[in-house]
Amino acid sequence: MKVSDETMLRYVILTHTWPTFHWDFMLEWEGKLLSWRILEEPTLDTPLTVQRTPDHRIEYLDITGPVSGGRGEVQQWDHGRLSIQSLKEDEVCGLLESFKDTDNVSFTIKNDILKFSKESV
Repeated sequence: MKVSDETMLRYVILTHTWPTFHWDFMLEWEGKLLSWRILEEPTLDTPLTVQRTPDHRIEYLDITGPVSGGRGEVQQWDHGRLSIQSLKEDEVCGLLESFKDTDNVSFTIKNDILKFSKESV
């Protein structure tokens, strides 16, 4: 399954230096960014522990540099288009058009575990 132009939502993964170094995984949804903190570097086919964080403003899709209030710095690690296939209180599933130069990568977040997998086409 490919991401279609009709479902052109965006995602971003930021590196963030505060309070300790981590990655922020953010998904565009209904005018905001659903957000999770990842403590280890995102990779394919590796279960990653995540922590749900408050939703962020949509502007974080394009932010880089210092964060206001002395909350460290962020840099884009990856970004692109996505399709959300399922959104429940305890589970989110979707498809990233690309993930670090790999096309069609699915993701699932369930029970505070995130997993990226190569989508079979």
